Amino acid sequence: MKIARTVFIFLACLTSLMACEDGPDKLDVGDISEELSISYVGKLDSWQTIEFEEIQTRVFTYEFDVIPNDNNINAVVGLSSSVDVTDYESLSIILKFDESGIIESYNGDVEDHHAEVKYYSGQQYHVRMEVDVFEKIYTISVTDSHLNTFIVARDYTFRQKSANLKAMTLYAEGTNLEKSVTHSVFNIVLTSHSQTSELSFVHQGAVTMVEGAYRQISLKALDPLEGSVSIEVGDLPEYASFEDLGGGEGLLTFQPRQQCDHCDIGTEIIKFYGRTDGSASSLDIMVEVTEPNIQLADVADTEVMFGEFAKEPASPNPSLIDTQIIIGGGVSWLDPENDIYDLTGVFPFEIPDMQPGERFTFAALNMFVKDISPWAVQDYDLYGLPYRTSEFVLGKDYYQGTYDGDPNATALQQRFAYEKTEKDASIFTSSEGGQAVMDYLNAQLDAGAQPGDFVFFRVSVSVDDAPTFGRVILWSADQASKAPRLLYDIN
Repeated sequence: MKIARTVFIFLACLTSLMACEDGPDKLDVGDISEELSISYVGKLDSWQTIEFEEIQTRVFTYEFDVIPNDNNINAVVGLSSSVDVTDYESLSIILKFDESGIIESYNGDVEDHHAEVKYYSGQQYHVRMEVDVFEKIYTISVTDSHLNTFIVARDYTFRQKSANLKAMTLYAEGTNLEKSVTHSVFNIVLTSHSQTSELSFVHQGAVTMVEGAYRQISLKALDPLEGSVSIEVGDLPEYASFEDLGGGEGLLTFQPRQQCDHCDIGTEIIKFYGRTDGSASSLDIMVEVTEPNIQLADVADTEVMFGEFAKEPASPNPSLIDTQIIIGGGVSWLDPENDIYDLTGVFPFEIPDMQPGERFTFAALNMFVKDISPWAVQDYDLYGLPYRTSEFVLGKDYYQGTYDGDPNATALQQRFAYEKTEKDASIFTSSEGGQAVMDYLNAQLDAGAQPGDFVFFRVSVSVDDAPTFGRVILWSADQASKAPRLLYDIN
């Protein structure tokens, strides 16, 4: 079934891309509309699609009256680019009579409302959808039976980023409904203000990230007339790459470098081109790379010795030299005469100020090497320990064993340093290690950690890779200019 239109909006002009009064890309059709007296009903667990007579590609309004047939239903009126909708993800615009008794909409993938409007069974509501298909935004106003008008959605973005809209969809679901007919839609008025043949892009807008971070974004060029589309990219900065996935889709990868003296910090403009047989469009994406936030290790960082210090959880071991953290061990680690040399380094970091719901979106650990034993084949592995409310290192934090063999710790990076790490080096977690650090930090938040609590990173020798005794000396937090650093970003 199709929703009738009063005019065809010079469809021949659109499809042939001939010159029109307002140019080939935008056709102004005025405010021409027609009211339909047909009524459609939403039914429980039934997707119904009512096709427009003509697809909409630019600016139009869609108005109708709707009556919910029950309270606290879960019933939808949506607009889509498909005439065969079977899921919410296919809907670009959604008006929902929610189970909570509130009229909801969707801003992208997030169910939301601008103004809170309660609905009641049997009452009539007038709905006006103002739609810009090219920009993929819409506003919904609802007028109740007392003629009060509320804005339910204001400049919300499409859920399904479509280049055209061609149908209305009705659906309802739920287990608490007593009536199979859930809502009625009638007095439908579709008013087309303009159409376009110009390609549009689906993307996330400007990109801001910190150096060292890794991010991928998808890009898609859409033809409102549903032709074949190709995509090209202009010059890219050194830290970016682009993969053409075909069909007008591509994947853009960013990884600004950490260890190049801030060489990638700044703003770049990346230009993309979408092409089809009759149209071409371009898109500029601004990419800004900034310095990350920095949290220094707490001065409570220290070594933990093998032996009594490892067996007594209440007794942290004071550092042998305040400015240094010595980490070492090897084949002699069971020899009591060499206990003093079997050392694990533990580094507390205070969780920074964060708003409720914020998460770490980037993290990396940076430490500075004072000295290392180049003759000893050693892996110095990185771990995360469960958060605590105080900064003190405990004897039970000690470990020298197989990588990922400690059930009380999170393995973050094998070979954070090793015998070929240079003296005076500045060492960072790898890309995978940084991701593991970020996941560990967010896991601590999920476990209840709050700003002001402490997380602990441990560096220890993997005895399986230590055929002889060796050590690495890292600068501690007492050496402020070379203190261990947590680089991070939150959102």
